[in-house]
Formats: sequence, structure tokens, C-alpha cells
Amino acid sequence: MSLHTLPMEVPERWDVVLGLGAIVIVCALAVLAYLCLRPRQRDSNDTERLQPYTGHGDRPPPYGSVSTTAPADYAYRHVHEGEGITPDLSISELRRKYRGPSTLRAEAQREASKKTQCEQQSEACKHKNPSRAARLEDKARAHAQKAQLLNARACRWIFTDHNQGLPADHVDLHGLFVQEAQRYLDMAIAQARQHGITTLHVILGTSFDGVAKLKPVVKQRLQQLSLPHSHPKGNTGVIIVDLSL
Repeated sequence: MSLHTLPMEVPERWDVVLGLGAIVIVCALAVLAYLCLRPRQRDSNDTERLQPYTGHGDRPPPYGSVSTTAPADYAYRHVHEGEGITPDLSISELRRKYRGPSTLRAEAQREASKKTQCEQQSEACKHKNPSRAARLEDKARAHAQKAQLLNARACRWIFTDHNQGLPADHVDLHGLFVQEAQRYLDMAIAQARQHGITTLHVILGTSFDGVAKLKPVVKQRLQQLSLPHSHPKGNTGVIIVDLSL
């Protein structure tokens, strides 16, 4: 190698190194931007939320007048008994056992996936191996029951956190699945009537994607019960229910 060619080769090699380094940096930034900006995957039965969960006790004051706080978990503890689910853990016990309601929802989703998988396997072998198909059906039912229990725990936790400290003429349903919200709405109406409350404020919140899931169902249920209702001016996330009739 001659001396006069050396200064030309070194810069060319550095150009290659710098070019490769720039490509790597650009790719890394692109991946990071994708991870930060991609939309969160949502289940079709996902919920509407307004605020993060906050820590409250599971023994609120008794349900009395408008000046008292809402009953939260204490008065609504048996709302899931219609599903054949008896509350097995208090809210305090749930807080010690799980990181949050979202953890319970995730576990319930996994159990639901296992249920579906067992059902598919059972269907595939029901003619060739009926006994195995029967065992898989039993497993599917067990997974379904566990998913139901986990969702019930999450529902009670969410409802308790959102309703602790609210006036007794308010009920907050946001964060619940549609069927859960229906059950808690019925219980809230029954509780309000029992204590002579004539106006109930039902808080629904707004959804992340702008598609209201709870509002149509709640309004339909109120129509079925022949209960007059309206929105406060400028707030479509709340329904005011007239219980005086």
C-alpha cells in the first residue's frame, strides 16, 4: 500500500461505519416510537373509565341520607349471587392478594381463553374419544367458573373504589362491564328507593374510543323500568333518574 493512498482509504472505512451506525440508530428510534405510540389493544367487552383506582376501605358508613356516603362494597356485596357467585374475599383481602382490578381482569381473560381451547378440543374428539371429550368439557366449565369469579372480584373492587365517599344519591358505574353495570344499577335503584331517595345520579363516564357502551344499556334498562331520566346540561356522562314516581 502506497503512502499517498492511505489517507483516502481510512475516511472511506469510517464512512461505512458511521453509515451503519446511523441506520441502527434510526431503526432503534423507529421501534421505540412504535412501542410508545401504538394504540392499546382493547377487548370487545372492554370498559369505560375516568380515573385510576384509589385505595379505600371496604366498610363504608351505612346507607342513610343524601349527606352520607354511598354504601359501596358493604351494601352491594351480594349483587353477584344471581350468577351463583358468593363473595369469598373482602376488598381488603383482594388488595393484599392482587396488584389491582386489572390483574383480576387479565387472569379472567386467560381462564376464558383456556375454556375456549378446551371446548374446541372437546368438539374435535367427541366422536373418536367421547370420554376425553367429556373430561375436556368438565375442564371448560371449571375455567368458565373461575373466570366468572375473577371478574366478579374485579367488579366489586372497581365499584367499591369508585363509589366510596360519594353522596348516597350517586352511583358510579364506569369501569364495569355492561352486564355488571346492569346488575349494580338495579341494586342502586333498589337501595335508593329503600332509603327514600327520589333522585339518583348515575355516573357512566366516557369511553377511550368515543363509543359509549354503558349509556345505551343503562338508558334501555331505565326505559324498561319506566323511570324518567335526563342528562345534566353539558354532561352526557351522567344520567339523572327520577325515582319519585
